[in-house]
Amino acid sequence: MTRNITVSAILIAASLGVMSVALAEGDGHADEAADAQALLAAKVTAVQAAQSAEAKVGGKTSSVSFETRAAGMTAPFYHVELVTPDGAQQDVAVDATSGEIAKVLAPEAGKNGEDGELGGQEDEDGDGVSDQ
Repeated sequence: MTRNITVSAILIAASLGVMSVALAEGDGHADEAADAQALLAAKVTAVQAAQSAEAKVGGKTSSVSFETRAAGMTAPFYHVELVTPDGAQQDVAVDATSGEIAKVLAPEAGKNGEDGELGGQEDEDGDGVSDQ
């Protein structure tokens, strides 16, 4: 029940435009302003990113964060964490401009990956699922 309330609160806050911008450690005020501008320029909302990830991968969204930098990513994206029906965590990167799934990590990679870095397995054939 608590998980449902938490997810609902996240999605409601996102739909009202209240999103926190993930900042890299040690970056100054200029980077903070650039990150805020990137969020304001995003054509896709956090709610839309969560819906896209759920539709492609399955499961339910447990968190969504907006990020401008990560290994292997060249454009701002939403980092969507999902819980699959079998209870595994699935990390998905959703392009903040197009809403397309940019990267999906294998469930076990999401558990061991570093927070905010979607540098795991690549989707080489573009089907939205890790090819590893």
